Amino acid sequence: MFQIPVPVIAGKHSNHLFAAQTISPLGDIQSLLGHDPRSPWKSAPDEIRRVYETVQRKTDRERKTKLQSYLIDRMTRGGWIGGLPSIAIGVQNPQKFVANDELKPEAGTLYLDTAPENLRILFDGLGRVSTAMDTLQDPTVPEELKKALRQLYLPVTLYLPNPEGAPLTIDQLGQMFHDFNVLGQTVGKGMAIDLDKSDIYVQLAERMSSASVFSSFGGVDNRGSASPRKDKLVTKMSLVKMIRAAVEGPGSHVDHYTDRVAQPKLLWGNISEHQHLLLDYLTSISKEMGKGWDNHSYIHLSTPGWIALGLVYHDIYHGKLAKPLDSETKQLLSQRIGQIDWSTNNPDFSKFLGTPIIDKATGNPAKDPNGFPTLRMFGGSKAFYNLAGYIRHKIGLTHLLTEEQFGNPENFDIVLKAA
Repeated sequence: MFQIPVPVIAGKHSNHLFAAQTISPLGDIQSLLGHDPRSPWKSAPDEIRRVYETVQRKTDRERKTKLQSYLIDRMTRGGWIGGLPSIAIGVQNPQKFVANDELKPEAGTLYLDTAPENLRILFDGLGRVSTAMDTLQDPTVPEELKKALRQLYLPVTLYLPNPEGAPLTIDQLGQMFHDFNVLGQTVGKGMAIDLDKSDIYVQLAERMSSASVFSSFGGVDNRGSASPRKDKLVTKMSLVKMIRAAVEGPGSHVDHYTDRVAQPKLLWGNISEHQHLLLDYLTSISKEMGKGWDNHSYIHLSTPGWIALGLVYHDIYHGKLAKPLDSETKQLLSQRIGQIDWSTNNPDFSKFLGTPIIDKATGNPAKDPNGFPTLRMFGGSKAFYNLAGYIRHKIGLTHLLTEEQFGNPENFDIVLKAA
């Protein structure tokens, strides 16, 4: 029997379990486990492999790529603060624990038996561990980064039988593995966005939310739903998408929160400038709209509406134009957006941008609580591109741009004039 002395803080966790908290270098996790936890688990004991195969959620390639970027960018390169939660390892047999001091019995040394007969299983943290192991073995990762990663320690929680208890059965280990991997609740998008202080777009949304163009109309709803509560103007998620569209332009990053922008224009050094320009833009629109600004029956307050406003802002302030626009022209174009009929009574919306939803009971167009028709917008989840094209046409922006706009399925200049 070969034992590894592990310094821990430990104590009774439940009637069955003793928990011990420690840290381990990233490269030493496999030694604690006694096997490679990565699929297909060839080195794992048969009993443990069957548990992994039955319950373990597959770590997809996209998640591994994001985790690797996080490890490198946030934990080794000295950028924004980063850290990973503790991994959890189940240990089958009771282990010898020696306290350092009778007055502080929680601190001491756990003598971990590494014999094959003492089964160990990774309850939680497969993505973190496998990504770290893959990165350390990746020939494309520079050696200096690998060296930096090897100097990092990962928090580890060991779950094992109480010192005087019986060994855990494979069924008990399997039950704990199930509980860690199946019963955990996913954090909602709204909460994830609200908690993410490292995302510069979230931080810009946070700064903007206190401005009167939001706060005077109920403010920003931090929930993860697509639509805000009736007493709020916009969800933070929609506002973040609008900001990403406004500053970075069209692309998958607009409606996929986790997609990273390769060469972002929004930087910590210019965030205040973007905040000022975006608020001027939205304030011009809101003043022109008057009472319609916070009417939730209007399309501009839908998620596609907010994103479309962002895309048109990008055209005005960052688009490829035949000649630069002066501040008066930018304000005039913003005001024209506020002059658009944003209600679903606008015939342009039902003719060119969507189709009325029919009430199955009556066979007539369905109405919202305010008596406006309800529409199904063309383009599905990308309806904001159609709507941005319509706004460009209505405010006279299309002919000022020198390139075809991303995502426009129609030439609205021709379609609307023909109508």
